[in-house]
Amino acid sequence: MVTNLPTARTRNTLLAVGILLLLQLGAAPRAMAQDNSSAAQAAVAKMKDTAKQGIPLEASTNVTGNASVEAVLIPAKISKHVFGGIIGNNYAVIALTISNRSASESLIVHSVFIDYSRWALSGYSSLVDGGNEDCSSPAEDQTKAQNAPAQNPPAPNQAAQKQPPHCNGVESWQTQTKPNQVASAEVRIVRGELLDHQPWTKRNWMLRALQTLGSIASAYTFTLQSTSHAVQSIGAVNGQVVPALQNFWPDSTVGQMNRISDFGFQVNKVIPKQSSDIVVAFFPIERFLTPGLKKLYIDSPAVFFAPLAVLVDPEARKALAPYIEPFLSPSGDPQEVERQYTQVRKDLPAILAGDCQKLKVPAGQPLPPDLAALQPSCKFVGLMNRVSLNTVRVTVGGTMAVDVNSVPAMIDSVEITTAGADTAAFWAATGKEIDGTIHGSFLSGGTPAIVEASSLGITGPTRVDEGSTDKQLNFKMTLTKAIPSTQTKLTFKVSKTTSENATVDSGTKDFPLPPPAAPAPAPAPAPAPAPAPQGSPNNPPAPGSN
Repeated sequence: MVTNLPTARTRNTLLAVGILLLLQLGAAPRAMAQDNSSAAQAAVAKMKDTAKQGIPLEASTNVTGNASVEAVLIPAKISKHVFGGIIGNNYAVIALTISNRSASESLIVHSVFIDYSRWALSGYSSLVDGGNEDCSSPAEDQTKAQNAPAQNPPAPNQAAQKQPPHCNGVESWQTQTKPNQVASAEVRIVRGELLDHQPWTKRNWMLRALQTLGSIASAYTFTLQSTSHAVQSIGAVNGQVVPALQNFWPDSTVGQMNRISDFGFQVNKVIPKQSSDIVVAFFPIERFLTPGLKKLYIDSPAVFFAPLAVLVDPEARKALAPYIEPFLSPSGDPQEVERQYTQVRKDLPAILAGDCQKLKVPAGQPLPPDLAALQPSCKFVGLMNRVSLNTVRVTVGGTMAVDVNSVPAMIDSVEITTAGADTAAFWAATGKEIDGTIHGSFLSGGTPAIVEASSLGITGPTRVDEGSTDKQLNFKMTLTKAIPSTQTKLTFKVSKTTSENATVDSGTKDFPLPPPAAPAPAPAPAPAPAPAPQGSPNNPPAPGSN
């Protein structure tokens, strides 16, 4: 039986949104719209009346005027220590400082991506074909036609004629990606990759191997004499050496996973008004760098941002030689390569002074001799500028919301952090203070609650501000009496109060309680004693017997 049916309010809201979409898709030319203006106004009024039954959210998309972003690339050598070797070797890690300068609105971060369309090695450059091909949808073309000046009406089927034959038009209920844009991996994916790799780090693999060998050796101690030193050695290794190695060589992946959870990009992250926060984005290196360039990026990322360092740094020149020297000398002549390097260094002051701009002369007009000699060096420097990763931009997308508390909290999971919560005896005690954490989204400003708190004698839960964020809500609660063994779950929710003193509740999330412990089996009855043999003191022989 289907139980998760939408409520009447949700159905009305969806109906209103559907009416609005139908109005937009069925918009006719202006003359026809004027004839049907009264019907359209009635439909819009109906939509507004229905929308009042939903959750009001004042929002705008003016992110550019209210937010700023500063980015820093974390080199692979550092990201390996901070976030783990598997992350540093496979992701370009970029730390973003996102500032919200609005005095009245919060910034909800929806997406983080890099745009490398202006990078010379992107594989699709606007300098070659003039930009992206127009594969706009019919709905987009209709909107453009309605907004075009009346004196220049578009020709019939103009959109279909200008689209390349391989383009698949996007319908009004669809959207699409843009070329040369790579989104950041979400924190749950990155953390999951590190968590999956954790058992196979050098430290964990070696310690598990020692524990396995010690356990196998302990299983065969019966083959040795009890006075043998081998038995004592096996016990010492298992009881002393392995625990000592665990303390001497700590597992760094625990802290690395915590840092990924704290700073990694998460959808719907909230930046409060007049505040800033750090978001770390993870971009798969193999998405935009080939194996050779990937190795060069991991070893020396600076050469991608300052490629002209080849003119003064021998190490940088050595690293980039296989990639740029074929442009200096197609034949590979070392003397020609050195001559080109020398000429670029000689022309560098004139290039920095802006003389390359003087090369843009009208067609057919000859260049002065001094500028003609400068042209090869200008082309080389221009190529280096296009190869530089400084042409790559990091973009943050989101929404400015006036009252984030009007957005219901979303609960993903509930965790009890007090030790022993997985046993029935833990919930049978009275007067116990319990700590826990609610994980989810839009938890800032929320108040935790348990639906069954009053009937079960639970005081709280109360919010703990220390350590609470938009993604996790810490709480405390006290058991005034034992939880009945028939109670199988606790139902959590989070409530928020809007600026208009209205209460917005989240959906509920069940925390399963451990089942009661099975009763101990009754002791087996003692076996009846066997009868004593005849003639024994307890069973003398019968009279008259031999």
